[in-house]
Parts: sequence; structure tokens; C-alpha cells
Amino acid sequence: MAALQSGSLGTRVRHRSIARVARRLALAALPAACSLVTAASAQPADLYVSPGGSDEATGSQQAPLRTISAASERARPGTTVHVAPGSYDGGLITSSSGTADAPIRYVSVARGRAIIRPPGRSIRDMAWENRGAYVVIDGFDVDGSEPGAGLRWRIGIYSTGSGSVIENNRVHHIARDVPCNGRGGAGIEGDSWSGGSDISLMGNIVHDIGPRLCKFIQGLYQTASGTVANNLVYRVSGWGIHLWHDVHDVRVVNNTVFNSAAGGILVGGGDYVHTTGPADHIVVANNIVFDNAGYGIIEDGDTGSHNLFTHNLVYRSGINWRLKTSAADRAAIAADPRFVRYDRDGGGDYRLAPDSPAIGAGALDYAPVLDLAGTTRQRTGGDTIGAFDRPAPH
Repeated sequence: MAALQSGSLGTRVRHRSIARVARRLALAALPAACSLVTAASAQPADLYVSPGGSDEATGSQQAPLRTISAASERARPGTTVHVAPGSYDGGLITSSSGTADAPIRYVSVARGRAIIRPPGRSIRDMAWENRGAYVVIDGFDVDGSEPGAGLRWRIGIYSTGSGSVIENNRVHHIARDVPCNGRGGAGIEGDSWSGGSDISLMGNIVHDIGPRLCKFIQGLYQTASGTVANNLVYRVSGWGIHLWHDVHDVRVVNNTVFNSAAGGILVGGGDYVHTTGPADHIVVANNIVFDNAGYGIIEDGDTGSHNLFTHNLVYRSGINWRLKTSAADRAAIAADPRFVRYDRDGGGDYRLAPDSPAIGAGALDYAPVLDLAGTTRQRTGGDTIGAFDRPAPH
């Protein structure tokens, strides 16, 4: 028994000695551990990108990065990536995710002056592919008018991350010389293929999309829940705005669509990925759909019983309306919208003249707070139909 007690005491002594050594080692390692924690928690809230930067730099305003992709690798929830005016190679991928309360924002410092162009040899068929959730892409010019060698872009901006917002961009001359087949394409696409939901396409100008008479290439293509609002879309080979696949719970409001070959707005479900459809709980309100070759606004494929079409101006299309399961738009207007200066090829002024029938004829319940120009929409009387709220000054 005594030997056992002695052995127990010796064990306790050895344990205390080991504990003291471990404590000293832990204290010695504490500064290094603290520095790692500090580095992880001190990710900058702002990163900067410039054509004259370097991807080996810190990303500060004084030492900017060269590429948006490098900024994405460093971005964390709450980071704003400020992109200076200049030209940047497209074919980029952004994968980092923000949160609902702290999205990651990619912002062109001067709207429309950070330009995404094809590289000398393209290895991707999208100008910008966003895989991150809770990401905002704001104010870029995606210009596919001068493709280099390699793959041609079939999509301008593609986002599959939940809670992502694609806003205030100009996307043009995309997929002009790609094969016309079922792979499809779009100026901007909000896609649920990877499970994304609540994707918003807002305040974008999208034009010159697709090869001539190709129904598979769309201006705005939405397959996820979310919002399509305040966009100006024209000269598209397929549909100006096309909803398909597993689409549901979308507001398509206050857009202006003209001169698209297949038609203005299509709502439908089919070729399902995650669900069995139908396309349901969709609101199409306050849109101007004008001078489209095929159709104005239609339902196609599988559509549910909870879709609403209301207060749209649809005029001078091959067939203005074709709804399957939804009631007719009883507040629809069939008249020339009277733009300030209409040019179907895109050189006009698509604000409304003072005598436009679209002024004050919309439904306030569905109108966004701002219009395409960033002007606060009038909240007295009816909303103005289309992407622009107020008539142009005399």
C-alpha cells in the first residue's frame, strides 16, 4: 500500500512538472498565436484595384491590386472592393461570400468606367462568373464588342450565389458570334443551378446580345427567386427578359424592353433542375414592352395559378399578349409609350415625354423606391410605368 501511495505521489509530481512546462510553452507561443488571430480578424473592410496595381500588393489605396479576382481571394464579409477606372480582363471568377448583414461589394469607383473586356485569349465563356453568396456587383461596363482569340463570351455577368445583387451595370455586345444552340447565353443571368436563391438584377442597361435570330440567347435570364427591376433592355436576339427552369417568387417590375427578336418578357418553367415546377408566385408589373418582333409578354411552359400581370404597357409587338393560366392584365395600356426620342437601334432617349400614357399609370405597390437614373420615384398618384420615373424636362 505504501509503495502504491509513493507511486501515486510521484505521478502527481510528474504531472505538475509537465503542466508547468506546458504552461511555459503556451505562454511563449501566445504572441505568435495572438498575431495570427489579429491577422485573421483584421481583414481590411476596403480593398482597392487599379490597372496599375499588383496582385502582390497589400490592396490598400496606396498599394492597389491589379485584378478583381485577387481582391476576391482576400475579401471577407463586409469588404468593399473599389475598382478604379480602366480596362480589366474578363473571364474572371469571384468565389468569396459575404453575409446577409455584411455583403461583399465590388464597386466601380466611377460608374461605367471600370470596363471588363475580353483578354487576348479567352479560356472562359463568361465575362464575370460570381459564385459567392451575398455579393453585390455595381456599376461596371462589360463590353464584348472586341473579342480576342479563344472562347467567345456567351454570358456577360453570371451569378449563382444566394442573395447576390447585380446592379447599375452596362452589359453589351455579348454572344454576338457564338453558336446558336441549347447551351444558351445572356447579357446577365441569375441562376439557381447551384442552389442560389433571392438573386436581384436591378438598374442595368443590357443591349446588343446574341447572334441574329437566335432564340436561345436572352437579355436578362432569371432561373432563381428574386427581383428583376428598373432595367433597360434592347436589341436582343432572343427575349429581353426570360424566366425559366425552376423559377418562382420573382418580381419583374418597372423594366423597359424594346426591339428584341423573340419577344419582350417570357414567364415559364421547364427543364427542371431542383424542382418539378411550375413557375409560380411571379409578379409582372409596371413594365414597358414595345416594338418587339415576336411577342410582347407571354406565359410558356409550366405556369402556376398565382402569377399576376398588372399595369403593363405592351404595344407594337407581333402578338402583344399570350397568357396561359393567369388572368388578363386588366390595367394594361396598349399605346405608344412616347419616349423623348425613340431609336430602335439604341441611340435614343428612353425617358418619357410629358404626354406619355405611362406617366402615373402604374401600380405603386410594386414600384421600386428609385428608378434607373437613381431618382426617387414619386409616391403620389400612380407610379410611372417603365424604368424611368419622371418625364424629361421641357
